[in-house]
Amino acid sequence: MKTAVIGGGAAGLCAAVASREKGDEVVLFERMDRVGKKLLATGNGRCNIMNTGPLRYNGGAAFAQRVLSVCSREALYGFLEKHGLALREEAQGRVYPATGQAATVLNVLLNAAVKAGVCIRTGMHVTTVGKYVNGTYSVFSEPFDKLIICGGGKAQPRLGSDGSAHALLLSLGHPITALSPALVPLRADMAGLRGLSGLRVTADVFLEAQGTEYGRETGEMLFTNDGLSGVCIMQLSRLYRPGACIRLDLRRAMNFTGEDLLAYLAARRASLPNADASGFLTGLFAEPVARVIRERAGLLHLTDDALERLAHVLTHFTVPLMGTRGFNSAQVTAGGAELSFFNPENLESTLHKRLHAAGEVLNVDGDCGGYNLMFAFCSGIAAARAG
Repeated sequence: MKTAVIGGGAAGLCAAVASREKGDEVVLFERMDRVGKKLLATGNGRCNIMNTGPLRYNGGAAFAQRVLSVCSREALYGFLEKHGLALREEAQGRVYPATGQAATVLNVLLNAAVKAGVCIRTGMHVTTVGKYVNGTYSVFSEPFDKLIICGGGKAQPRLGSDGSAHALLLSLGHPITALSPALVPLRADMAGLRGLSGLRVTADVFLEAQGTEYGRETGEMLFTNDGLSGVCIMQLSRLYRPGACIRLDLRRAMNFTGEDLLAYLAARRASLPNADASGFLTGLFAEPVARVIRERAGLLHLTDDALERLAHVLTHFTVPLMGTRGFNSAQVTAGGAELSFFNPENLESTLHKRLHAAGEVLNVDGDCGGYNLMFAFCSGIAAARAG
């Protein structure tokens, strides 16, 4: 069987190698000047390959679970180790290459593809696919028995994911659900937050609109020049809607685990010798954060009323949102090829025989922690092994 793989990212490289292992003749088409550019940038260059913990997918959770039952995490682990990649598990089930470098993952997969005899053609942007009467596919006028589309979504288009894979599937009759950036920093109204860029706080983070909560995370949040970032913010970003705000409950930043915050503040006032408003938060927050909290609470004196205002600010530190940073800064795409038109057992189209899709081009997106790369790797392998 002659197989064309479109896209040389995580899913495409695994699909190409696994197809050759099955005995297919394989041509991999990549629109960029080299394969794996986005793979090099994943996990801040460390490449969080997979996660051994509970599955955490937002879009397409049931579909992803079925795919990962066909090509399991254990199977992916074995596939990568077989080709020479040493792996290391870290906190929260996150699995990285033992070298801590994404380049190692790319080198292993690229070497495996070359040694297996995959024909890699870079700088070739596949925008149309012809379908012959006998059921073969035509890519740049070359016939193929099987086609695996792994062209990614729209996140980080400078690295090759420009949405053209969705257009290709759409031309073949596959519906595409609405696309939006996910795992992306949020832009915010930073008025009154001067001097906080680069500072981190641990908090319970709530996404709210018109007083209604519709998302929450807990963890470390980062103030940036134009908004908010950090894992907990990025987890919530796919839920962004106009008019939303982030509300921070900062009790975790103070390491306060009790129930009565006001009583704690009153006890702190009583216990600190010569306590005054300007130094009352010293030791609890970095000074720039403490300053903003004091300003928001109007903390000039340590009266009972002032402590009540302070307690409210500490649990209701709100930041109005202005949008996301968009696809250029997103780690993944929410939305994609409609999953009801693909069989999760083999990633084959229900419309066309031997047409498969894998990775981010499908309407599957997961949380931070290796879930998206894991789905890309495993879906690419499952699609390759079919047929």
